[in-house]
Amino acid sequence: MNPSLREEYQTIRALITDGKNTAVQLKETLSRVREADSALSKEGKRYLLWAIGWAGGAAKCFDIILEKVDQATTQPQTLKELTPWRK
Repeated sequence: MNPSLREEYQTIRALITDGKNTAVQLKETLSRVREADSALSKEGKRYLLWAIGWAGGAAKCFDIILEKVDQATTQPQTLKELTPWRK
């Protein structure tokens, strides 16, 4: 892999990691607000619960994206690499 592509993949990995960390922080903050805000209506608490679930789901999505990017960078790139037994 050429150096500029390697750098691009490192940037991608950093962005994914930042996104996951942001989603986790958002989930934690939403949870704290939901528990602390006594003025929230029952419906408001339900909406925050949904948001907490979506933020948790986003964090999981970032894990999946990172896994797929890692797989893409470690998979053989050419037919020759895919079939090493063929000469």
